[in-house]
Amino acid sequence: MESFPVISIRQPWAFAIINNRHKCFHTNRLFPAKLKGKWLALHCSSAYTEDDRRYSYPNMPNPEDLKKMMGKILGIVKFGESIDQEEITQYDPATVDYLDLDFHVLIIQVQALPIPLSFSVSMNVTQYICRQKSIVIQLIELVEKAARAQSAALNDSDSEWSSEFSDEEMRDGDELDFIPEDTEEQRAHEFRLFKDLPPYKKQLKVDKDKVARAMGNLTSSQMKRFEAVCRSTVNHTKTRNIMGKVLDVKPSEISRDVVICTAGVTKLVLAEIVEKGLLLQSKSDVPGGPLRPVFIREAVRRLQKQKMYTDFL
Repeated sequence: MESFPVISIRQPWAFAIINNRHKCFHTNRLFPAKLKGKWLALHCSSAYTEDDRRYSYPNMPNPEDLKKMMGKILGIVKFGESIDQEEITQYDPATVDYLDLDFHVLIIQVQALPIPLSFSVSMNVTQYICRQKSIVIQLIELVEKAARAQSAALNDSDSEWSSEFSDEEMRDGDELDFIPEDTEEQRAHEFRLFKDLPPYKKQLKVDKDKVARAMGNLTSSQMKRFEAVCRSTVNHTKTRNIMGKVLDVKPSEISRDVVICTAGVTKLVLAEIVEKGLLLQSKSDVPGGPLRPVFIREAVRRLQKQKMYTDFL
């Protein structure tokens, strides 16, 4: 690797991240998806405005100490998924003045450099690529160190789990006490499951072949639309708010898993409506151009007539 991605973050957030003071990064900018799940060099921005000074958290260093870190790479950081504001307290119970910041991203792992490295980044650029060989080598070594630390932590947790039980507690006789005997009903049920398995496997292979053939027959414009659909998402915050109104409950009471499932089903329904609308538009007098509202309404009407998605439309 001859380069290393860099993200430049202002104080006091840079200090808070590299010192594990918080499990979330709060910002007023949309966090790029391409930067999530990968190691980034954490650069402390040289910008430190009066607006930044008003953010605070417990045991925060004084501004003069924070300024000494500016313009330097402090270590490496790996960010995770974005979360909603009402979910922050599940990960970061510390009191932080983040109410006016719109975007919140989980911090997965951090590894600090023993000595921060000076590195120049433009004031108005947040993403950068470091190509200085001496710095890149140290950052790669830091990634390897973080991987070793994580592996050691996993091994320690496995050892702690296995040491909770003594040999006497894990006697064969004790284990057998907790294993229920097979009944005729259980054996008959398992036989039916395995007997029906080959037809299911055969049907699955047929379905995969159909999908492969369909993908191969897509035009370039259809393939681009398919990729756009795969990348698109339904806004979880809006989904949660709509569910709260429909169910007459507080949006914060709806679990994250339920919101994700509902957003996924919503995406499928929207894709069906768009596909039906595009098909109708292609048969009209003006087949080209963006999908027009009249065909969206007609697609919904036809899906209702076919009694598809009766619970949604």
